Amino acid sequence: MVDRSELQNKARMVESHRQHLEELQRRMEQITNVINEHQVTEEILARLIDMSQSNNAKAHVSIGAGVTLNYHYSKSGEGTAIIDLGAG
Repeated sequence: MVDRSELQNKARMVESHRQHLEELQRRMEQITNVINEHQVTEEILARLIDMSQSNNAKAHVSIGAGVTLNYHYSKSGEGTAIIDLGAG
């Protein structure tokens, strides 16, 4: 027969392992989110490179509240877009 203290020790160990498993699952979810963000960034950069090589760059910059700024650059050579959304 198993005594009470041994059962309590096993229950504490099970609870500790459950908490550890939950923490690992939370971290895996965070890593998956970071990987997804990197994939989106990689795709955006690839499209920007393609557009720059074809001398035709377009972008939509969302500034919130349903407002989007359209950007179009169709000249040869390198160009720069500066968008200042500051409050001041």
